[in-house]
Amino acid sequence: MKKIIKYALAYTFYFLDSISSLLIGNSVQGKNTVLIFRLDHIGDFLLWNGNVNSLRSKYPRGKYKLVFLANQSWGELVNLNNIFDEVWLVNRKKFIYNYFYRFSIFRKIRNYGFETIINPVFSRDPFWSDPIVRLSNAIFRIGFYGNSLNYNSHYLKNYYDRLYNNMINDINIKSEIEINKIFYMAMGSDEDFKLSKFESNPALLPNLLKDKSYFVLFPGASWSGRRWPPKFFSETANLITENFKFNGVICGALSDIPISTDVINLSKYPLTDLTAKTSLLNLIQIIGNAKLLITNETSAAHIGACTNTPTICIAGGGHFGRFLTYQELLNPPPFLVANYYMDCYGCNWNCKYLKAETSTPCIENVSVEKVFELIIKILN
Repeated sequence: MKKIIKYALAYTFYFLDSISSLLIGNSVQGKNTVLIFRLDHIGDFLLWNGNVNSLRSKYPRGKYKLVFLANQSWGELVNLNNIFDEVWLVNRKKFIYNYFYRFSIFRKIRNYGFETIINPVFSRDPFWSDPIVRLSNAIFRIGFYGNSLNYNSHYLKNYYDRLYNNMINDINIKSEIEINKIFYMAMGSDEDFKLSKFESNPALLPNLLKDKSYFVLFPGASWSGRRWPPKFFSETANLITENFKFNGVICGALSDIPISTDVINLSKYPLTDLTAKTSLLNLIQIIGNAKLLITNETSAAHIGACTNTPTICIAGGGHFGRFLTYQELLNPPPFLVANYYMDCYGCNWNCKYLKAETSTPCIENVSVEKVFELIIKILN
């Protein structure tokens, strides 16, 4: 049923976007104007952002106008680069589900008249990434051939493939880091690939954590199936407090408040609750200053890697190996993955065993004992 709904939605978006294109009309392309965009999640951006400076070698400042279209949930990080002439922020959820908002973004892009548009996303989709390229009316359209994970219709995927007149060769790519390496090579960069890095800024660290030795728990995730059970987080917190005498801090988004509350109520020792009480820049400093981070496979895991914080990430098999490959492909930060291997790894989170809003078996079967063994290993 989910596949049928997704199929129907993809074609619905296609026809609605066709109407938008007719209503907006054509525009005159400005010379040397470039739009690059990402509306995916913060982890995707952090894995991609480390070499973004190299884009200015291909599109020099003064000669080219370089604009970045960003997901507003992490868009403030783009301004830290000081690379782009303009940064436009988009509410991704509204862009997908609100036709009038979507139309306004398309009109802004079309009326700007970009000569070149660049889509650096490998797993393209018919809901935001390919439609932006389609409605841009740009002369030069650059992107990956990519995979079909977000498409249920090969006909629609083939249609969007033909929109690109500069397709990046991506044969046998396995990991996001490899994808991003190839992207920057296609952009003419010969730099070694690196992760995003954030400078320490004590002013962004809450006063109650200054001069404290603390660990951070991040028990939330975008989907319940990817969340390690709250009981396991609390048991792990108890072991850390008893063995290392660190103070415990729990972080997360507004939607994570119920999960954080469960972890706090189940813990023997007090945890400082900063769930939904920090900005993104605050969170980066909190994680960067921590002695240890325990997290699900979500934004916090990638922040931990980018700040060189000792990190234990509880990961499932949905796309295992694509996003958590730091050890093999980069100078490894102190980052270890706790997982429970199953034959169905690579399911793209279409779990055949999940029957309720609980953790998937590959997440739930990661034991507290295994995680604590990794904690001892990484702190040593």
